[in-house]
Amino acid sequence: MPLGMIVLHVLACAVVLGIICLAFCLHFRVRKLKRENAELKKRLAHAKNSASCGCADTRSN
Repeated sequence: MPLGMIVLHVLACAVVLGIICLAFCLHFRVRKLKRENAELKKRLAHAKNSASCGCADTRSN
């Protein structure tokens, strides 16, 4: 196998592995952001409810 073909295969594998790694990173990043968004929505709902009922949010940031 000529050297050019070996280099081409190595580069192609590197590109494919890079795309797979990027997809995994984005997947887990999106999951983390969705989880944080859900937590913020819960805190916002609690804040709205506590403002209407008069209780104080005792959690600290």
